[in-house]
Amino acid sequence: MPVETRASAAAAAAKAPDAKPPPSGVGSLAVLFVMWYGFNAYYNISNKMVTVIGLVYLIPMWASGMQKVPKLTKDDVIKLLPISILHAGGHLAAVLSMSAGAVSFTHIIKASEPVASTVIGPFFGVEVQPMTVNMFLLPIVGGVAYAAMKPGQGLDMSQLTNLASGYAMASNIFFAIRGILSKQVMTPEYKETKNMSASNTYGVLTIMSSVILVLPMLFFEGLASKDAFDDVKDKATLLKTLLGCGISYYLYNEMGFRVLNRLDPVSSAVGNTVKRVVIMGAAVLFLGEEMNANKLIGACIAVAGTLAYSLAKNYAAAAKKTKAA
Repeated sequence: MPVETRASAAAAAAKAPDAKPPPSGVGSLAVLFVMWYGFNAYYNISNKMVTVIGLVYLIPMWASGMQKVPKLTKDDVIKLLPISILHAGGHLAAVLSMSAGAVSFTHIIKASEPVASTVIGPFFGVEVQPMTVNMFLLPIVGGVAYAAMKPGQGLDMSQLTNLASGYAMASNIFFAIRGILSKQVMTPEYKETKNMSASNTYGVLTIMSSVILVLPMLFFEGLASKDAFDDVKDKATLLKTLLGCGISYYLYNEMGFRVLNRLDPVSSAVGNTVKRVVIMGAAVLFLGEEMNANKLIGACIAVAGTLAYSLAKNYAAAAKKTKAA
């Protein structure tokens, strides 16, 4: 089962705060961007679950020495267990949201994750951002609300109370807490001594999340999933779709980690914003999802607000560091 992960949060958690992005060629970075967005769009389209496929990628990388093997003890696994549960829950909720409603609207709701992080953060000891940063949460909330309004029906925002919106917001909450706990557990020293690079962090969390979901899957689905598979006439096409979904999911996150690990915070914020726009565009083009005026305008406002919030947060952090020095 794949886990929607936010490449940005996991990649940020896997980098030391003072580390500068490694130098890279413009050409190779452009290729990584295209692969990141391409795999991401394909995954979201074909997902309208199969993360174990990541093992097919990870094991050869670790066995060949192309990627260092994580040095994790039993205590480390226990530390990562809550994060893995949140990792699994976050993507499970996102997948359920996309199955219950439109992919494009799910990602409009997902753009409000900074709001969830801001509300939840203080309960976990996270410093409250200054007003000059938090004021950019207003366009995010306003954009999502406007996108949910039905044209010609006044303030009817029933879309915000349906199942798809509920799952999408639950995903935001899971990922917000996951991001906070990840930063608290995976310090720069921890990541260096345990070989927990950005890619390895994502890989380990994905493997643990897949194992965690086995029992719930058997409990809730059980023999029903086997019966459903037996009823499928074109099993080959179904398996190809699931395989493509799993591979694209894992590779889009891998490419996202590689891209974000080579960018400064501002470029990372821009890259993630553009990614969400690409997904919504792909949903319209390939799934035929309708984007009425309200959804289009609301999406633009919410996504722009997310970008502005990220940039303001990075600027405030840089100013604070300069003042402290």
